[in-house]
Amino acid sequence: MNWYADGKPTNELWSYYRKLARDYIVFLAYTGLRPGREVSEIRWRDVEQLTEYSREDGETVAEGVVRITRSKTGDRDPIVVNPQAAMALVRRKQESQFLDGADYVFCHPDPSNCAEPGSYYDGPDSVWKQAMRETGLYLDPITGKPRPRYSLRHTYITASQKAGVPMPAIIKQVGHTDATMIMRFYGHTDATDFKDDLRIDPYRAKPEQPAGRPIASTRHITKDSPKE
Repeated sequence: MNWYADGKPTNELWSYYRKLARDYIVFLAYTGLRPGREVSEIRWRDVEQLTEYSREDGETVAEGVVRITRSKTGDRDPIVVNPQAAMALVRRKQESQFLDGADYVFCHPDPSNCAEPGSYYDGPDSVWKQAMRETGLYLDPITGKPRPRYSLRHTYITASQKAGVPMPAIIKQVGHTDATMIMRFYGHTDATDFKDDLRIDPYRAKPEQPAGRPIASTRHITKDSPKE
């Protein structure tokens, strides 16, 4: 995703918003969280076990866990933050000057105005629309209407289904209570999407899983970690 750097920011604040929106969009797309309070009210004290590490191929990735304190469905379990979403948090750590536990992760540069993304002047909602226009994704070809930020949640759930993520894991990650809603609104899959899984003989022992990912080195990201 290079649109945030390829554009022509009119000033330093707009440049900040584009970088903020980059990480906000990536975080939504790779967690399936609901835009709004679920994401906007995440504070640094809610981010746990954020770890950056280098793989043997040299790529730097990260992982972590985030506690969701405000949700449409009330109290919910922490979510697992996969490498793409975790790297968005790492970049926020490196680029934001507000890193105390009570500070919001996706924050306006003025801490007194660190509100829901999109509620302040030309915030991520406006940059979201610009990003959609610049990437040719602004209008949904089926509805003919502009794509809302909520479409990232739809995309995450559908992509997770097609990738073979177990339904209980998807339910927990996105904050549903059961599979009814997911199967009703996100059932854009059929048996062919799971052909590799369906080749497995269900009456035989589960195949041995591949070895875990190689890790060359690890380090925990803290407030005092140097920027790179």
